[in-house]
Amino acid sequence: MMPNERSRATTRTLATLNLHGACVRHPHPDWWFPERGRDDTDKALEVCASCPVRAMCLDYAQTWDDQGVWGGTLDHERFGLGETA
Repeated sequence: MMPNERSRATTRTLATLNLHGACVRHPHPDWWFPERGRDDTDKALEVCASCPVRAMCLDYAQTWDDQGVWGGTLDHERFGLGETA
């Protein structure tokens, strides 16, 4: 599915994350996207630990397979989350 095809529910989710996420307006946004430069994901994960919308953020990232730190997890950690063996 293309980004412009995302549902209204997803748009509302992003709006909530952008209002209440601990990362919003953080002075170091690149921490959440290590492919953009330095790998400071450990610092991003510390911020995520106290985020009030962490679970919603993780669900969003799993749904859309977005890159970077989302919901207190790294890309490789999200692969397979929620699946049962």
